[in-house]
Formats: sequence, C-alpha cells, structure tokens
Amino acid sequence: MQRAALAALAFVLAGCSGAGGTGPSSSDAFSGLDVELTSTTGAIRGVVVDTAIHPLEGVEVNTRGPGVNRTVTSDAQGRFALGNLAPGTYVVSFTHLLYHKAQTTIEVVAGVEPIVTRIQMEPVFVQTPFHTQNKFVGYIFCGHADVVASPC
Repeated sequence: MQRAALAALAFVLAGCSGAGGTGPSSSDAFSGLDVELTSTTGAIRGVVVDTAIHPLEGVEVNTRGPGVNRTVTSDAQGRFALGNLAPGTYVVSFTHLLYHKAQTTIEVVAGVEPIVTRIQMEPVFVQTPFHTQNKFVGYIFCGHADVVASPC
C-alpha cells in the first residue's frame, strides 16, 4: 500500500520538475527555426504564450545587446529564435497590439545550446461578463405581482 502511494506521489511530483510539459523545451521543438552556434557566437530561443498558455503568433521580439538591435516575429506556435549573437547580456522586449509589453534579459553564451526562454503576456483587454441581479420584493397573488415596500 505504501509503495503504491509513494509511486503515485512520485508520478504527480514528476510533472512539477519541468521535465514533462507541453511547450517547446528542446531544439527538436524548434525545427525550422535553426540558429547558428559557433565557438564565438550564441543564440536565443523562446516561446511566447498568453495567460491561458496558448501560443501567441505575431509577437514582435526585439533584441538589443552588444552591437545588436534585431527584431523577429513569433510563429504560429509562439516560437522565436535569433542566432549568430555575440556573447553577453541582451534585453529582449515583446510587443503585440492586444497584450501588455513584456521584457526580460537573457545571457548568451558562445557555442552553448540556449535554454528556451518562456514569456507569458497579459491581455490589454479583459472581457468580463456584465452581471446584474434584480431582486423581487413582494408576493404573487392570483397571477399578478404586488410589490411590497422593502423594509430597508
């Protein structure tokens, strides 16, 4: 019984390790977005999602760093990649018409496969349903309603 409970707990906690997940986490998930890595240059890879963890297409990803100011756009899976970057710290900004701007810094290391940067953007407009509640104070008598003055 204890073994089964421990196995179930290990299975549940395995999802918290980041090893699972549904988003891109390796270079395989970025096929078609190849970046050049050399002994003197590095790269940035990432994915942009909304608050419901849906990929965002069309996000402008602006990268500023050592002698670089480049912009790319996220694809239909929310992925983006920039290669041939000199080692150093880069400021990366994310803009989309329907979402608040986001920004982060990324350290680029030459010749090392980059860690996938995950960005979550908040919508500018949040549509909440309009609710109203009408309270009937009174009683119904033979098919018609008589309103009684509220005690308040």
